[in-house]
Amino acid sequence: MAAGITELSTPRTNGVYGSMGDLKYHAVNVAGDTSYPTGGYVLTAAQLNMQYILGAILLNTAKTTAGVTEYDVAMTPATNGVSLAVQLYTTTAATAPLTELANTSDAHLYTATLLVIGW
Repeated sequence: MAAGITELSTPRTNGVYGSMGDLKYHAVNVAGDTSYPTGGYVLTAAQLNMQYILGAILLNTAKTTAGVTEYDVAMTPATNGVSLAVQLYTTTAATAPLTELANTSDAHLYTATLLVIGW
C-alpha cells in the first residue's frame, strides 16, 4: 500500500500552496498505511505539480488524530529532485538511537504534515 497524500486546507482556501519568487511550496499531510515500506513513503514532484523537489520542512510530526506522537520523521529528497522519501523513526528507550520503522509495520493511524519546497 502507499501513504495517503492530501493537501492541507484552511477555512479560507482549498489548499495551502503558492510561490515565493521562482520557488513553489505545497503543504501536505502524509498519512501512513498498514504496511510501512522500508525506505519510507515516496512523494513525487508530479504529485505536487512541481518539476523538482528541493526539500521539505516538517510542520507536524507523525501523530494520531488524538494527538499522540509516535514517530519522528525524516525527509530525504532524491538527488535528481523528482521525489522525496518520508521516513518514520522510533526508539526503544530514551537513550537509544532512532531506527527506521520496520518493514510492513502498521502506521495507518499516523499523519505527518510537511511543507514541500521546489519548482
